[in-house]
Amino acid sequence: MIVTTEEFGRTRDGELVKRFRIENSRGTSFSVLSLGAIISSVQMLPEPGAPPVELTLGYNSVEEYEQNRPYFGATVGRVANRIAAGRFELHGVQHQLECNAPGNHIHGGYTGFGRRMWDTELQAASEEAGVRLRRVSPDGEDRYPGKVEVELIVTLNESNELRFEYRAVADQATPINLTNHCYWNLAGNSPTTIHDHELKLFCDAYLPVNERQIPTGELRSVKGTAFDFTSARRVGERMDALGGGIDHCFEVRGEPGELRPAAQVVDPASGRRMEIHTTTAGLQLYTGNLLSGELERGMGGRTLPAHAALCLETQGFPDAVNRPEFPSVILEPGAEYRQTTVHRFR
Repeated sequence: MIVTTEEFGRTRDGELVKRFRIENSRGTSFSVLSLGAIISSVQMLPEPGAPPVELTLGYNSVEEYEQNRPYFGATVGRVANRIAAGRFELHGVQHQLECNAPGNHIHGGYTGFGRRMWDTELQAASEEAGVRLRRVSPDGEDRYPGKVEVELIVTLNESNELRFEYRAVADQATPINLTNHCYWNLAGNSPTTIHDHELKLFCDAYLPVNERQIPTGELRSVKGTAFDFTSARRVGERMDALGGGIDHCFEVRGEPGELRPAAQVVDPASGRRMEIHTTTAGLQLYTGNLLSGELERGMGGRTLPAHAALCLETQGFPDAVNRPEFPSVILEPGAEYRQTTVHRFR
């Protein structure tokens, strides 16, 4: 395993942002920043001696990542996805969060975990290497109750597995629902969209949403609908059937808490494949509907089209804090939040 560390830049407050790069003997690599626990790059070699192919979207500077409107590669928290009107009641106490999306709270608020600094520690062994990232979220941060200690360990091994292990404890009851927000395009360094990617989801039901993208509370079977990815389907075909884009949560088949298959995505042109296993109840599929015009990575001034990449965010259900019928995302004092997600590249 090859492990390198470099100074990536400084925040507007003068804090040093480090970038860690881990590469295995197959030439697969990932990079993670101490800012936002952001996965800034995942690369593979198309063949020995060829230049690496970039599979994710990202930026070239700290300044861009401090804004990061699309959440490129960010670790999202305290609560991923949407909370209706930014409000919830917990043990008889009403809480009002920031409404940083139209009428709703999303991805932890205006700052959230993805724009804050994390403490870092390298972890290296012969068959795998990675970075342990930690931060303490104080009581009241982003208007959430309770102090939360969060840890994320990201590792890459010689089997081309990129592993995310999340852990959190709190000193009082608080919602917690963490995920990573990488945007994937397995075609690599090209202006192509993900229309021709083939996607299979190990999900038999999805969560219908209202006009504000908030789940209605129903779990609806995908059978007979354009949300049916139980066998591999061309993403563009399904997007067209749904009016041009997808931004919905699916229920992952099997028992939450157990590591089980959630998704596989293939780029037919290159043959590259990514398989995702997770312990979470849900998987948010987002097809990059709002990427149009976003300037990405400074690669010759490249401007992204809509659907330039897709997100497969393993997480609890959106608005679960207001839906007792959904699996709970409340972390009680004395308990421990754990989540594991593994990306396998072929």
